[in-house]
Amino acid sequence: MNANIHAGLNIKEMAELLALDASFWYTYDELKTKDEIEGINDWKHNSMAAIPAWISIISQK
Repeated sequence: MNANIHAGLNIKEMAELLALDASFWYTYDELKTKDEIEGINDWKHNSMAAIPAWISIISQK
């Protein structure tokens, strides 16, 4: 955001985006050994699924 502001851009909107597939947070080896994959996208079973994966910033000159 600082780079946008210093470049003279106005921040119009910011959004935190969740991963559509929470397996994003696990390595391949962890996914192979997990017993319950079915609840991986539910934050009640997998607290990491509630963490935003990306932040999108919309700015305008």
